Amino acid sequence: MSQTHAPSSTISPREVLKKYDVIAVVGASKSPEKEAYTVPAYMKEHGYTIIPVNPTADQILGEKAYKSLMDLPPDLAKKVDIVDVFRPSEELPQVAQLRDERLPQSRPQTIVETSQL
Repeated sequence: MSQTHAPSSTISPREVLKKYDVIAVVGASKSPEKEAYTVPAYMKEHGYTIIPVNPTADQILGEKAYKSLMDLPPDLAKKVDIVDVFRPSEELPQVAQLRDERLPQSRPQTIVETSQL
């Protein structure tokens, strides 16, 4: 049985960043020399709330890190506006599936892929 989905509306990254301010960073890094550290650090310095997601870290950028999107407490999960992904592009479908399973559909979640190899 196939399903048909209505096309989603697309807004520019700039509009997304103006409208939303809570970012789950999948693949956030503990290493200051990596973009998966510097980009969320920059966002945090500019007023965004960062929720690091990394299975090997307890804390990143002074914030509690979660092993996966599935590990976010329900009250925190419903606040996530943006999922920023620092993983190889082939992992994006899995991250999108976890996002759909874990994060409430009433909030707009936008995946911004910034893959690293």
